[in-house]
Amino acid sequence: MKTRNQAKLTVQLSVDGEEKLQKQSFSHVKADVTEETILAFGEAIARFDPENSRLESMIETVDFEYRK
Repeated sequence: MKTRNQAKLTVQLSVDGEEKLQKQSFSHVKADVTEETILAFGEAIARFDPENSRLESMIETVDFEYRK
C-alpha cells in the first residue's frame, strides 16, 4: 500500500551579486497542489526582495511509504 508521508517545497532564487542560488525550504505541503499554485508561491517569496532577487525554480519533494 502506498501512503504519502510528507512533502516540501524548495524555492530557488537568483540573487544579484551571488553565484550560487539561494534556497529556502517549506515543509508540510498539502497534497494535490497545482503547478500554478506552487509557482505563485515562489513568486510571492521572491517579492520579499524584488530589486535583488528573482525566482529561478521550485522543487517539490514528496515522500511516500510502501507497505505490504
